[in-house]
Amino acid sequence: MRRIVDSLTFEGSGRSFATNHRNKWLQSGYKRVAKLGKEKLWREGKGKGKGWRQAEVVEYPALLQRFKLCRLCHEKRSYSTALYASSGTAHAARHLVRQHQIVEFGDRSPCLATPFTIAAKSASSSVRPLPRQTSLGFQLASHFDERSWKSRFVDWVILEDVTFRQASSERLRWLITNGGEVASQLLPEHHTTDAKSCVHLSFDLWTASNGFHYIGVLGHFVDSQGKKRDVLLGLPRLVGPHSGENMASYIKEVIEKYEIGSKLGYFMLDNAESNDTCLETLARWFPMDTSRRRLRCVGHIINLVVRAVIFGSNVSKFEAELRGATDEFSFEIWARKGAIGRLHNLSTYIRRTDQRRQVLRRLQTELAGDDAIFTLEIVVDGKTRWNSIYDMINRALELRSAIELYQSRWQKPKHDPVHRDLTKDFLNAADWAELERFRDFLKPFYILTKTMEGNANNPEAEGGHGAVWETLKTMDYLFVKFKQAAEETQFEEPSHVKSGIDCGWTKLEDYYLKTDRTPVYRAALALHPSYGYDYFERHWKIVMDKPLWYSDMQSAVGSMFDEYVRQADVETQAQVDIFDDEADEIEADINDYSSFGKWSIRSLNTQRKKVKATSELDLFQTRPIYPQDLDVANPLEWWNQHQLEYPVLYRMALDLFSIPGMSAECERVFSQTKKMITDERNQLAPEVVEADQLQKHWLMRGLVA
Repeated sequence: MRRIVDSLTFEGSGRSFATNHRNKWLQSGYKRVAKLGKEKLWREGKGKGKGWRQAEVVEYPALLQRFKLCRLCHEKRSYSTALYASSGTAHAARHLVRQHQIVEFGDRSPCLATPFTIAAKSASSSVRPLPRQTSLGFQLASHFDERSWKSRFVDWVILEDVTFRQASSERLRWLITNGGEVASQLLPEHHTTDAKSCVHLSFDLWTASNGFHYIGVLGHFVDSQGKKRDVLLGLPRLVGPHSGENMASYIKEVIEKYEIGSKLGYFMLDNAESNDTCLETLARWFPMDTSRRRLRCVGHIINLVVRAVIFGSNVSKFEAELRGATDEFSFEIWARKGAIGRLHNLSTYIRRTDQRRQVLRRLQTELAGDDAIFTLEIVVDGKTRWNSIYDMINRALELRSAIELYQSRWQKPKHDPVHRDLTKDFLNAADWAELERFRDFLKPFYILTKTMEGNANNPEAEGGHGAVWETLKTMDYLFVKFKQAAEETQFEEPSHVKSGIDCGWTKLEDYYLKTDRTPVYRAALALHPSYGYDYFERHWKIVMDKPLWYSDMQSAVGSMFDEYVRQADVETQAQVDIFDDEADEIEADINDYSSFGKWSIRSLNTQRKKVKATSELDLFQTRPIYPQDLDVANPLEWWNQHQLEYPVLYRMALDLFSIPGMSAECERVFSQTKKMITDERNQLAPEVVEADQLQKHWLMRGLVA
C-alpha cells in the first residue's frame, strides 16, 4: 500500500501534523489524492493569526469534491469522524464545538446545556474584559459564535421537548439578550432581609398526581417599599410521615436558608393537630410563644362551622362510617341526614351513568319546549366538603321540575334485584322547602369564603380582603346570622335545620375562645382606620351583647401595644448611645453658660418618646374621623401616610396588616404545580419541580423581572 502524503501543513502558520496512512480516507485504495488545498475554517478577526486552523482540505478530482480533515481527530486516530464535506464550514465548525469544545478565536470551554447557562457563563467570565453591559448591569461576552449557538439552541429545544411557543417567547428572548447571574439568588437579600415587618409563614401539605408529597412554605411581609408581599419560599418533597416533627424539619431548612429566624412573626395554618406539634417543634430552634403565634385560617373556621350545620355535632363519626361502608350502606348513611342526604343519593345515582344524565337532559328540554337553549348537569357534592354541598343544593333547586319529573317516571329495573330502590331517596315538598332554607342560610357563608380567599396584596387594596383583620369581622357577621336564625326557629318543631343552626352556633363560639389566645385578631381590627375601638363597642357591647369581650379586647390590644413601645424604646436608646458617644468630645468643650437650662439629647429623646408612646394608641382611637376614613380599602397605604404621626403604631400595623386571613395562597401554589406534574411529566425530580415553581411564583408576583 502506497502512503499518499506524509504531512498536512497549516497555511501561514508554519505548523504541520503527520498523517497516518491507516486512516482509511487517505488510503490509495479509496481514491488518489491529487493535491492538498488550504482553507481556513473561520474568517479571521481584525487581528491576524487569531483564527484556528484545525482542518486541512483534501481534494479528490475523480469525485469533483473536497473534504476537510480534522487534525485533532486524526492525531487521536479517531478516523471515523475526521473528514467532512468542504462545501461549507457549518458541519466542521459544529464538529469542533461538540467534540473538542473549540469555538471561534481559539476559545476552549466545557459544553453548556442550555442557552441560559451560555448567557450566564458569558456574563460571569473573568478571563478577559467584558465591555458590554445590560440595563441591569450584567456583562456580556464581546464575541459570539452564531452558528454554534443556533445549533445548541435547536438541540436544547428538541432534546428537552420545549414547545415552539416557549422557545420563541419574549421572556426567553430577554434572557438570551441580557443574561447574567441567577436572579433567584437575589430574592432573599433583596426582599425578605429588607422586610419592614415581621415575616409571617403559612404552610400546607399536598399530594401530587405521581404520589409524591410536597410541603408548600410561603412568607408574608411588607417590603422596604411598604408593599405587602406573599412569596413562595420553598416547595420541598416531604419524605416520611406527615407528623408535626417531620414537617418542622423541612420548614426549619427554609427558615435558615433565607435567614429569617430573627424576623419570624405569626403562622397562619389550618386546624390540623399536626400543625400545633410542628410549631412546638420549631420553638426548640426559634424561641416563641406558640399559643400567641399560632393563627387559624378563617376559611377552615367557616368550613368546620358549616359542616356542623349540615351534619350535626359529630362530623368525624359520620365520616368514619362512610369510609368503611359499602356502596349500598353509604346510601343508607346519607339517607339519615334528611333532605340533603337524600339529594346526595339522588344526584349520585343520576350522575353515575351517561344514560341517566341523558334522560335528565331530555326532561329539561321537554319542560322548556321551544325555549330550550341549553341544559344543566346535576351536581354531586364532594362528600363532606360543604361548599360543594351548597353547589349541589343550588343546582338541584334550579332543576327541581326536571328532577320531580324524573322521579315520577323512574322504574326499578325488573332484572336487577339488587338495584337501589330510588324511591327511598325521592324528594317531597317538605324536602324541597328544607333545601331552600339550607340554601338561604348558607349563602352568606359561601360568599364570605370566596371573599376571604382573595389576595390582600392586590394593587390599590393592600391589606384588604383576605387579610387577618377580617377574621373577627367575618365571625361577627356569622354570629349575627346565627342569632337571627335561632330566634326565628325558637318555637319550631325539631328539624335538621333547627338542630344544624344550634350545632353551628356552638362551634362558632368555640372558635371565638381560640381566637382569644392571641391578640392579633383583635389588634388588627382595632388598628384598621375604618373600624378601631368603635367597631367593638357597637358590635360586641350592643349588637352581640358581649360587654366582657369588649373590655378584654382593650386589655389585649393595650398589652400588645406596650410590647411595641418597649421594643421602640430599646432601639431608640441604642441609637442615642451611639450618637452620644460620638458627641462626647464636642459637648465637653461647650461653654457652661451656653449649656445651662438645656436638655441633653438622651434626656430629651427619652422624655418625648415616653409622652408620645403612652398616648399614641389613645390618640389614634380618638382622632377626628374624616369622610375618607369611613371606607379605607388600603389600610397599609393609610398607615404609610400617617407613620410620622404614629411611629410605634405604624410598626405594629405593618406586622398586623401583612398577615393573611387564610392559607389560600398555598392552594394557589398547588393548583399551579398540578399543571407541571402531569401524566406525561410524572417523573420530574422534586428538586426540579421546586425550582420551577419558585421561579414561576416570583415572576408572577413581580419579585424578579
